[in-house]
Amino acid sequence: DLRTILRDEPGSTRALLLLARAHELAGSVELAQDHYARAFQAAKGQPAVGMEYVRFLVKRNALPRAEEVLNDVLVASPNNLEALKALAQVRLGRADWIGAQEAAEAIAKAGDQDKLADQILGVAYAGQKRLDESIEAFKRAHQASPSAQRPMLALVRAYVRAGKPAEAEQFLNAVLATNADN
Repeated sequence: DLRTILRDEPGSTRALLLLARAHELAGSVELAQDHYARAFQAAKGQPAVGMEYVRFLVKRNALPRAEEVLNDVLVASPNNLEALKALAQVRLGRADWIGAQEAAEAIAKAGDQDKLADQILGVAYAGQKRLDESIEAFKRAHQASPSAQRPMLALVRAYVRAGKPAEAEQFLNAVLATNADN
């Protein structure tokens, strides 16, 4: 049915996406990728379509292509937080520490309500062996969300990586002093 729709309307983004999903579910990765790419091209950089294509690519560890698609999404929608966050994750996955740092800075400028930028910066700095800066970034992330586990765990790991287990213990004791049930 979808092929019939596409024969009559070859630029139907919805039909292309549905066919891509169908191929993906059937295990036809190459056909799925082709239809996701065609859907994204037909959508002219529309963020929702691009993000769906990116999710498909990331699942298959096609990170260079995912980054290209994200860059295209960001040309059409430069302050799209979802795309910026995905770009940071892709760059971290590729060990592109400078690129991840740039994405984190763009996230912060775009209005990062989740305060994820500091967590990304912490990982990027750690990848560059800038451990003190990594610790400071994770401290900011923890201060922004004191009850969140991820920034807390990242800060402890950063202390340990930097050879500062006493500071990690001191930090954890402070957390427990504030909330003994944590």
